[in-house]
Amino acid sequence: FLHHRIGSTHVAHHVECAIPHYKAVKATNALKEKYPDLYLYDPTPVAAALYRVAAKCVAVEKRGEGKEAVWTFTDQKSAAPAAPQAA
Repeated sequence: FLHHRIGSTHVAHHVECAIPHYKAVKATNALKEKYPDLYLYDPTPVAAALYRVAAKCVAVEKRGEGKEAVWTFTDQKSAAPAAPQAA
């Protein structure tokens, strides 16, 4: 209750930063309904997620190309660096 569910509703803030915290749950539910294959949620508690990233994340890698590209954390030490993007 102290953080207004920012961990589970933060995506809505990135879609529209003017959404007030008291509308974040409603906005998040609308995004999940409208874009079910794009909305991802990891229910890992914050403390465990922070530990997982600090202990295991050794690189960030690019997956996909163009508008389909996403950057993901990996625990693979052999992750290849992404090629520079043309300006």
